[in-house]
Amino acid sequence: MNRRANLITGLALVAVVLTTTAATSVFDTYRRQPGIDAIHYSFRVTLRDDSDTITGETTVDFRFVQSGITTLFLDLTSASEATEGKGMRVLNVTSDAGEVRWVHEGDRLSMTLDAAPPVGERRRFTVTYEGVPATGLRRPTTRWWPTGCSRKRPIWETDGG
Repeated sequence: MNRRANLITGLALVAVVLTTTAATSVFDTYRRQPGIDAIHYSFRVTLRDDSDTITGETTVDFRFVQSGITTLFLDLTSASEATEGKGMRVLNVTSDAGEVRWVHEGDRLSMTLDAAPPVGERRRFTVTYEGVPATGLRRPTTRWWPTGCSRKRPIWETDGG
């Protein structure tokens, strides 16, 4: 009986591992960038009261973990006819090493470096962009703390969806 219980337990464990591995390989289809480790992202977004246009500045700190890397990319929805002109338009890309050559098309911002950084080097890239978010912009509503409360900062709420 003990042998049979061990066999059933072992088969159940194998089934769980295979199911988890299969689910990960089927559902995680995101194209990775080997040789690059994203250390930190910082997003600064400016909203307007008179339109859905946003202005953004994103800074990404990358560490290069393989030699020979001269191209890297970020996902950023492009403005296109398919999105009725909604999406982002890149205005500028810089790094702490200077200007960066870049192309923004097909929802991907590709950045090309003049020379491959050495393994272990960290570089910070800043992308400035503007546009109307392709999936829409949901404006928060403001509710202030009750009168008499020592906190005077707003509480931001979304419409729940």
